[in-house]
Amino acid sequence: MYMYLLLAVAAILFSTQFIFNQRYQKGRGDGIDSSLLFQMYTAFANVIVMLILNQFHMRVTPFSLIIGLIYSVDIILYLHFSLKSFASANLSVYSIFAMLGGMVLPFICGTVFFSEGITVPKIISCIVIAAALVLTYEKGAQSKKAILYYIAVFVFNGMMGVISTVHQSYPEYSTDSRSFIAVAYAGVFVISTVWYLARNKKLTFLKPVELTYTSLYAVFGGIAELFLLISLTKLPASVQYPVVTGGTILFSTVVSFIMEKKVSKRSALSALLALAATIVIIL
Repeated sequence: MYMYLLLAVAAILFSTQFIFNQRYQKGRGDGIDSSLLFQMYTAFANVIVMLILNQFHMRVTPFSLIIGLIYSVDIILYLHFSLKSFASANLSVYSIFAMLGGMVLPFICGTVFFSEGITVPKIISCIVIAAALVLTYEKGAQSKKAILYYIAVFVFNGMMGVISTVHQSYPEYSTDSRSFIAVAYAGVFVISTVWYLARNKKLTFLKPVELTYTSLYAVFGGIAELFLLISLTKLPASVQYPVVTGGTILFSTVVSFIMEKKVSKRSALSALLALAATIVIIL
């Protein structure tokens, strides 16, 4: 039950994290330099948070270093296409693709490559969650490039779960969860900084409000990712990621209600379906 509590907290953090990303994009834009700055500052904050949580002790294994660098590249690509999506794509569709990717790809990885098995509750839960996501769809203007952004966020968000599953499935070769996240985001920081300097020859300091957004995004996301990694040591990926996706839908609706003092019937139904799906797979 403790692991499910960690997943619930992670879902709460994920459901509010995108707010900081979106507000940063509105102020700084969605260009490559804006994206690189966002990655630099969030990565640096994430490394600091993980070092503090780990009492400034780091353990790095060759396996974790390799997987961490792959994770770094995936994070950079996901954040870049997320910022692009916020500027030109339908955000409700973006959310659907992002969360479906975060559920479907780790589910497939766990069942196909790690013999977690396909059960009726797992299938029912995934179908109901997919239906809940579809209910969140809202019509809106979309650019011709939007479909490419949707596919990108589906793949790269889903690959985060796949890469995490691979790392946590080989404990004899892996470092601890905090060190792994620190390694991954150190990679993001180095790659983004070198890339930004190559383009601009000098660093740029963010405004205080932008620094606040990047720091909060990093803290929320870093702790959520840490909880997922810890849970993966006890729960199969084919159970964990549908639970997190369902929880994120549920808590996103709650956050929306708190901020806007209202919620649509479709959103309420979506939240109820997500709650039902989560209960089905847990029981």
